[in-house]
Amino acid sequence: MKIAFVGNDDFSMWHFRRVLIKKLLASGNEVVVIIPPGQYVEKIKSLGVTCRIIPMKRFFSPISDAFIFLRLIWILFTVRPHLLHTMTIKPN
Repeated sequence: MKIAFVGNDDFSMWHFRRVLIKKLLASGNEVVVIIPPGQYVEKIKSLGVTCRIIPMKRFFSPISDAFIFLRLIWILFTVRPHLLHTMTIKPN
């Protein structure tokens, strides 16, 4: 099964979803993490996941958010996950 995680910062993905990601990988699942660039991206990649980097600001900006939405749709269209887990309000 291919599972995608979407978050608006790499810190939270590393600190709050790392254990879940490890368990999913150990169970034979493919995990894709969609996050903005940051200092934890390489650590997340070291878990054995595919990281798709998407520029994402944490604050509301209608124009910027429209571009994020379109880019996220494109990534999800190309990744085609069986299950999507969003962590914060921006990806929701």
